[in-house]
Amino acid sequence: MRSYLVVLICLVAFALPARATQANLVLNGSFEDGVPPGNFITLGVGDTGLDHWEIVNGSIDYVGGTWLSSHGSRSLDMSGRGPGAISQSFTTEIGMQYEVRFDMAGNTGGGAPDKGLQVSTGEVPQAFAFDITGRSNLDMGWEEKVFVFTAVDTTTTLTFQSLTAGAFGPALDNVRVSLIECGQDLSISPTSLDFNQVAQNTLSAPQTITLINLGEAVLDLDRFILTGLEPTQFGLANDTCSGRALPPTEPCTINGIFAPTNEGLQIAIVRLLCGNRDSPTLEVELIGEGIAR
Repeated sequence: MRSYLVVLICLVAFALPARATQANLVLNGSFEDGVPPGNFITLGVGDTGLDHWEIVNGSIDYVGGTWLSSHGSRSLDMSGRGPGAISQSFTTEIGMQYEVRFDMAGNTGGGAPDKGLQVSTGEVPQAFAFDITGRSNLDMGWEEKVFVFTAVDTTTTLTFQSLTAGAFGPALDNVRVSLIECGQDLSISPTSLDFNQVAQNTLSAPQTITLINLGEAVLDLDRFILTGLEPTQFGLANDTCSGRALPPTEPCTINGIFAPTNEGLQIAIVRLLCGNRDSPTLEVELIGEGIAR
């Protein structure tokens, strides 16, 4: 018996995880490019010492040797002489979801133990916290944080704002922004369905494909279509995925049915239409053969 492939192609903008490597949409996300900071230098509004980032409020400390960065050798204290804010703009596609990943710690030299940092892209801002208790310049305890947003314009401005008063603020490093793709966030199981031999002009028992959102953002699924060499030999039923805004950790299912009218191997493709034409391809192998009654 020969096999054939049913390919599920996710064209969404959503992402988590074994994830495909994607280009970072922000420049100088690890803050390695800029004036030599030594241990640290303080930069305020109008200063251009941090490449590709604009200081839009207050001041920040551009840190070199004061503590161990999470990525590379430089990072930021988001409170310089007081709370500061930085911004960078980048190209986005309206309606697509993106995720911002960044590493956060705190200046262990003083101030309150709880450090606060706000992230925004023009939507409702989100606050993040870090507790420096037990940490030191050699053991910063960097934590990865995630912020998800939906683009409302062709250009999005990402802003980080310190929420900590005084000169000992939240530490920031390793900022990454990427389009969220369902191919990297969507689990499909099983990876193979075996219909065995099915008599002509009869229906096989339905077999279920389960999709699970493994990411941290809602995935907007469009619909499944049947295409390929012999799409009329197959059917889809009990579809709980199409048109669904699939929340994180939630599954949805669709049944495949083999209904051969011809003898021999029949081949078709199921495509899950979403938003992003460049998303990774997910594949499910199906095995079936039409036989004479």
